[in-house]
Amino acid sequence: SWIIRIAAAAVGGLAARLIPLFLARRREKIRSRSYDMDLPDFLIHIAMFTEAGLNLRDAVERAAGIGSLERPLYRDLNGIFERIRRGSAKDFLSALEELAVQQKSVPLSNFCVMITQNLRKGSGELGTLFTAQAQIYRNERRRTAAKLAEEAATLLLFPSALVLIALILLLLAPAVMEIFGGI
Repeated sequence: SWIIRIAAAAVGGLAARLIPLFLARRREKIRSRSYDMDLPDFLIHIAMFTEAGLNLRDAVERAAGIGSLERPLYRDLNGIFERIRRGSAKDFLSALEELAVQQKSVPLSNFCVMITQNLRKGSGELGTLFTAQAQIYRNERRRTAAKLAEEAATLLLFPSALVLIALILLLLAPAVMEIFGGI
């Protein structure tokens, strides 16, 4: 009896330690995927604003204002501009690089590198660069969506198998009961 209690306590302690880690990792993965899904549209908006004549910082701020604050990318970018207005962030570029390091998102890091290079060296074709980058990320988003659809189909196999087994049992139960002298 005491062995069962110790085993139950060990399993409970292990679950109490691992479940929050699992949930945090899952939340981070969902957040990263959200960044990757939103970035193509965000880049298209920046390209549109820069081609309309806005400077890069204003184009990014305007594009961040268009998106829903429920989405992590737009919420974080609006937070950057709010920190800049309050004076708690040094400048736009350092705050953006800090966000890229914090989020560990490759597309966001590439975006930061592109902006950094533009601010340091300058480029007249910035709208074209953002449009091309958006197309690359849009293709990647399609591949991710196809992969998730395949995973969903695979995950549905187990419940479908359970339903099939239950259906077979329901169909065979009367015959088995009749053979073995049931009702």
